[in-house]
Amino acid sequence: AAEQDRREQSIRDRDANSQRLSDELNNAHAEAMIQLERISGMSAAQAKEMLLKQTEDEARHEMAKLVRQIDEEARREADRRARNVLRFFLARGGTGMPNVERLEEALRQALTAREDARVAIGLGKTTLRRHRDRLYLVPDLPALPQRFARSWRGESEMVLPELGGVLRMGRGRGKGISVARLGKSPLTVRIRCGGERLQTVSGRPRRSLKNLLQESQVPPWQRGYLPLLFCGNHLVWVPGIGIARDFHAQPDEASIQPRWLWRGEAV
Repeated sequence: AAEQDRREQSIRDRDANSQRLSDELNNAHAEAMIQLERISGMSAAQAKEMLLKQTEDEARHEMAKLVRQIDEEARREADRRARNVLRFFLARGGTGMPNVERLEEALRQALTAREDARVAIGLGKTTLRRHRDRLYLVPDLPALPQRFARSWRGESEMVLPELGGVLRMGRGRGKGISVARLGKSPLTVRIRCGGERLQTVSGRPRRSLKNLLQESQVPPWQRGYLPLLFCGNHLVWVPGIGIARDFHAQPDEASIQPRWLWRGEAV
């Protein structure tokens, strides 16, 4: 019985000590909060809110740092791939590899220039150009003549160095320019002078060549060099646009099938 009493007394003492320690901690916490309120001028609730906000701000800051790191790594990887693609594009076009500074300038203009900007980076005997989000490697063209006219005399190929290419005049039937419609009128190669108009499809109005070239997305640097075929004073054919309505060959009718090849494409 004595042993049982001793154990029960020990338990009561332990509980009393635990309660006393808890009361002391609560009193100390309350006193600390009173001191915090007195020193900082904030209530306990305000202090807790400030601590929570500080924790959230730190978390946002760390997250922002992580996002910036990921973005930077992604940008470096994208730049590396873009350089490799540009090197491959230049090598395939037979252009000597430019130095690092020139390559970086070409990449910068190709990627960041305004959509309507006329990008042109000289690379030796060729020029890197951009048009409608596409890159072109263009051999240097001769100075555009103010006037140009060359008569076609039935040859299958007309070499036109003044315009930077070769005009091939194939023969066929049912597709192309009607030989009968040409008659005995001379067929002449000219360049744009301004004001040309063309109707390629029945039922549609004649359109200005300027608008047709823009709508067909012909690059601006090519437009002035295009060889235009005229029968007398009638515009018959424009590369990349087509044949005038009145000059289309009928089925099984003998025809001329012109094809314009820029220098470097004539193979």
